[in-house]
Amino acid sequence: PVTAAPPMRLPTLRLVVLLLGAGGASSWSLQLARVRPARSLLASVAARQLQGLGRHRLRAGGPPHATLPSPFPPPDMGGVGMGGLSGSSSGYGGLEFQTTAWPLRVMVFIDGSWLYYSLHGRRPNCPITQRYGEKWFYSNSVAYERLPYLISQHLHEQLLRSHGVSRFVEVARTVVFTSYRADTPPGSPRMKMFRQMAKANFEVHVSTTSGWQEKCIDISLAVEMMHFASTPGAYDIAVLLSGDKDFMPAMSRIRQKGKSVALCSMRNCCSRDMLDPGQHVRDFEPIWLDDHLDYLITPTPANPSRADAASSRAGLALLRLVTAFLVQNKGTVRSRELGRFLQGCAPPEDVVADAGAGLVKAAAGGGDAGEG
Repeated sequence: PVTAAPPMRLPTLRLVVLLLGAGGASSWSLQLARVRPARSLLASVAARQLQGLGRHRLRAGGPPHATLPSPFPPPDMGGVGMGGLSGSSSGYGGLEFQTTAWPLRVMVFIDGSWLYYSLHGRRPNCPITQRYGEKWFYSNSVAYERLPYLISQHLHEQLLRSHGVSRFVEVARTVVFTSYRADTPPGSPRMKMFRQMAKANFEVHVSTTSGWQEKCIDISLAVEMMHFASTPGAYDIAVLLSGDKDFMPAMSRIRQKGKSVALCSMRNCCSRDMLDPGQHVRDFEPIWLDDHLDYLITPTPANPSRADAASSRAGLALLRLVTAFLVQNKGTVRSRELGRFLQGCAPPEDVVADAGAGLVKAAAGGGDAGEG
């Protein structure tokens, strides 16, 4: 029997839950002891909620219970039976698992500088540049809001495989520590990454540096991890998104405090020491971002103003001029020759008329001169 602690200071309410299993079937039975008549309504509500819990079976190829709809395929159990959980090997595919009501709290700690250089550092054999090109960030963007769900999904599946336990995995907070130089342009990919993370509801801590070398970022992130590991109820699992082995002492200490640690990284940017099981710094298999690039990297929506410009009369006139020049030169010209040709061309009359009308409209206060 398991005794649940009474909420709202009700010392006379005790819920005793007995799990009875026989053969391949199992059920919950609820016994309420020493419940005062005045609180019978609260007891009946608790009974209905607890009766909704229980032992479930995972059908072969079906989605796991107690999880949100997933874009990933269901975990491949390989036909391994876990009948020992219920004393029977019967069931769909021989697999049975326990569903619990209390979620695992997860906090994600991101080394922002490491992540930036892993995405934009142009390392040899970088999977991002190989798939999307070196200038991928101009036509694509990272969907950072999908990162917590990706992590929770992986942790859920690993718990299901290793322990046969289906449990909600809740990402409570996502913390980022990073820095940038004082002369970094606001439109740079680095600053864009910070804004996208903040928009995804990440807690972004940014420091400004005057030189090329950043300071105190790793220390600040390690202190944050240790602080919340010592805070009761802050998290059950700490997920570090980095590949820097300088975090290994902090990861080891967090495990000594009774917390679990997971690593999320990229294969070509992760220290081998962090992957060594003999180091005892993690409790889960690494979550590789390389395997989910199509899920995390999405095409950037086209700029409506550029689309309108391409379909305007001026854009079509320019296209006609360039096409005629290419046909005249049998399809091959140098960029310098094309530039000289365009400089000597007079714009068509209809384009000039449209531009003049736009300027007159703007001068009259009826619109923007940029429209002409």
